[in-house]
Amino acid sequence: MSILKNARHEHFAHLCAKGVNPTEAYIAAGFSPNGASTCAARLLQKAPICARVAEIRANINHIAAEKSGVDLAAVLQELKALVHADPRKVFAENGDLLPVKDWPDDVAAMIASIEIEAVFEGRGKARKHVADVKKVKFWDKNSAIEKAMKHLGAFEQDNKQKSGVFEGMPHEKKKAALALIQEELTRRENGTVH
Repeated sequence: MSILKNARHEHFAHLCAKGVNPTEAYIAAGFSPNGASTCAARLLQKAPICARVAEIRANINHIAAEKSGVDLAAVLQELKALVHADPRKVFAENGDLLPVKDWPDDVAAMIASIEIEAVFEGRGKARKHVADVKKVKFWDKNSAIEKAMKHLGAFEQDNKQKSGVFEGMPHEKKKAALALIQEELTRRENGTVH
């Protein structure tokens, strides 16, 4: 998709894509503050603007992933390890804690911290080391499951949050916006970006 012809619409799309409240974005883009909330909502329902916001967001996310070296797939992989965490994997058959170097990556990902406390008997020269108490703290599995459920849209209130710029948009306009985005992605794949 190319830049919107109306410069104020383009500015509005950029601000919305960056997370600015639509009403504030509408005013910052040079529109009148009178009725800004209603007008901003109407503007976001226009398929080309909605598609442009989605495109800019995708570009922002792509750049952020490249710069940080962290992408959604990697984060979801870590989340998956936490959701499927099995504490039995850190112990040998005899019940001893496995050496950290022997933990597979998915096991290491589920560990929040390890504490080792030396236990001694006696005093002075008679003091002897008798054992090590090892405490392994796992990341909160419930929290991981909740985050996974939110990502999958399993909580109704989070579904509203996920809809973003498409929220409240009639079905036909959503289809048109998605078609424009798909068309742009196809052009990019074919090397014909405008």
